[in-house]
Amino acid sequence: MAPADLDALLARRRSTKRFSARPLALHALASLVQAVFHADEGRHTYASAHARYPVAASLVVGGVDGLEQGTFGLTGGSLDRLDDEDHRAALAAASLDAPWLAACPALIVLTADLAVENEAFAAQGPAQGERFVAMEAGMIAQSVHLAAEDRSLGTVLIAGIDRVRAHQIPSSVVPSGHELLGIMPIGHPA
Repeated sequence: MAPADLDALLARRRSTKRFSARPLALHALASLVQAVFHADEGRHTYASAHARYPVAASLVVGGVDGLEQGTFGLTGGSLDRLDDEDHRAALAAASLDAPWLAACPALIVLTADLAVENEAFAAQGPAQGERFVAMEAGMIAQSVHLAAEDRSLGTVLIAGIDRVRAHQIPSSVVPSGHELLGIMPIGHPA
């Protein structure tokens, strides 16, 4: 990609909170997931403190042509089915101000075990692990934004989370011990 192409992509990137009812094509979603989450010989498309990669990503699907509803783990760019349920409404309820998430075709969910990361970086000071997790989540979010824009799709990072409701979400979406960091809807902008 030429610098001018990246400059243009950055200039076009927008936060999308209104999505059309049009279903998302599996090939478009798979292309985005592969671009952001693939790992080649342990190398990821985003950085992580001490190469720990503590941010877990899952995909909750309810409106994707060619893919049945459910939750998928995003490991190395592949879709690994975790359950067959549509958890979009529960995730929308766990947001502070985004009930419209329930109607989005797909949601990328970012989580991490903050206690484990704080312990791993305890020698560097209190809550240092949380700081590194936040930076990694931000890099993932920007990568998702750019990959979505490059495919004429929309997204936004929803990080206003009701922690009580987030802890009620099944462990297939928010693993045990993890905190819900953010939700990124993927779809066609309205």
